[in-house]
Parts: sequence; structure tokens; C-alpha cells
Amino acid sequence: MCFEQKEVGHGVVDKQQGLGTPGEEEPRINVNQDVSNGHRAIQVSDGSLVLQSLPQGSVVCWDRFLPIKSLKVFLVKNDDSTRHVVSALLRNCSYEVNVVANGLQAWKILEDSNNHINLVLKEGVMPILSGIGLLCKLMRHKSLKNIPVIMMSSHDSMGIVFKCLSKGVVDFLVKPIRKNGLKNLWQHLWRRCHS
Repeated sequence: MCFEQKEVGHGVVDKQQGLGTPGEEEPRINVNQDVSNGHRAIQVSDGSLVLQSLPQGSVVCWDRFLPIKSLKVFLVKNDDSTRHVVSALLRNCSYEVNVVANGLQAWKILEDSNNHINLVLKEGVMPILSGIGLLCKLMRHKSLKNIPVIMMSSHDSMGIVFKCLSKGVVDFLVKPIRKNGLKNLWQHLWRRCHS
């Protein structure tokens, strides 16, 4: 089956879903989906906002190559303008996109097993929890360590690239990010599925 976008109307749907670990007071997230433009805003109880958007490009039958129907990329980028540009480029490559502004928000979302993130594309330098810090947390986690992580940065020195690769990054994209650099991200997931 192929992933297809269907126009539903101008309705807004509210859902509640929990996040966190057992024994903690469970924070709540409110999901408000604006079906008319393909975006979903998720508000976590700490007030942070996560923007999820559905693919806009041509329809791709991901299940021809992968054991999934849609490929979800989790974009972690603190700069608003770049985050919107990269998110739009990813959607044009037929990816579903979840977006957050910092590593701590990303970690909270990634810990929730209901999110089913397929790929993480993140900035190297971020506030609160750095790109390397988030990468280290992911690589120590039992199930999250299998998610392919791609780092993006304007710093492309051999030392930085080597440090990221040695800590578990599967690819390193040098900014400015272009569509051609993003449209084959699915290959990293394919390699994980076939290794």
C-alpha cells in the first residue's frame, strides 16, 4: 500500500496521550490536528510545542522498500527559519515530519514508544541538551539505539565529523541543507532493516 494524503476538511481533532516513565507523574500532551493543511501541533504539559506535518511531495510507496507505509523523520533544530525550511524540504521528499526545537523536547518525545520515529535528523549545536548529548542518550537506550541518526551542522571539520560518526551517527550533512541531500535518507533505514 502507498501513503496517500486525503483532504478531510477544516476540522480540528483533540486527543490526549501520556509521556514519561512508570512511577513519575505522567505529563500530558495535547494533540490538535489541523486536518486542512496537513499539520499537527502537539503541546506538551511543560508548555513546549511540537509541530508535526505530513508529506506534501509525490506519493512514495515506502512499503516497496521498507516494512513500513510511511517514513517518519524527527527533526531537531533550534533555529526557527532553518527548521521550517528543512521541514518543508523533508515533506517534499514524501516524509512525515515531527519537529522540536531542542534536545530535551526531543528526548521526551523519543522516550514515548507510541511515536514510532523511523529516523532522527538533528542539529549538532542545540540549547539545553546538545546534539552529542542527545546522541549519547539515544545510543545507550535499549530500543532507541536502532534508530538511524543523521547530524547536520555548518561545521564540517574532520574532527567533528569523526566524533559524530564514532558516537553512532549514520550520516553527517553539511549546511546549507538541500533537497538532494534529504531525498535518500530512507536508505539509512533500509540498511538497518537489512543488516
